[in-house]
Amino acid sequence: MDYKIVKNLIPKNHFQDIYNFLTTSLSPMEWRYNNEVGDINDNSSFLFFKGIYPFESNSLSKDFLKILIPLLFCSDIYTPVRIRINCFPKTGNQIKTAPHIDQSYPHKVLLYSINTNNGYTILDPEGKNIKIPSVANQALFFDGSIKHQAVTQTDTNIRVNINVNYI
Repeated sequence: MDYKIVKNLIPKNHFQDIYNFLTTSLSPMEWRYNNEVGDINDNSSFLFFKGIYPFESNSLSKDFLKILIPLLFCSDIYTPVRIRINCFPKTGNQIKTAPHIDQSYPHKVLLYSINTNNGYTILDPEGKNIKIPSVANQALFFDGSIKHQAVTQTDTNIRVNINVNYI
């Protein structure tokens, strides 16, 4: 598998719950600041994130389970090794982060978009530079050995996605 795109991965009612949980002002999300994106040496941009799995605390709230169960079920993912929610703030110009891989061992990636915006992900299998738009409720599945990079958005205040590494 190089990569695969699945539109409307999750039924609309479950997607709307996830969208509201992650993007509204009433959300209980506690975002963490990270001044590097994908690579410890990449200072091209910054993001806010929430690590979900492995757990940041001793338990996972029922609110996060509402997000994860439909996402993992609809994706047929049974062995996640890391789940992280990314929130990129709006930038004046689109910024490309450094190409990277998420893990140093064989794995697969699900990048699930929460909102539509003009940000995107670039996949670089064999130097092809494939642009994948950020579209709400769209899943991008790809081999974790493929270098990829985020490109920030200029048209919405935030770009939110869920990154699942799995085997």
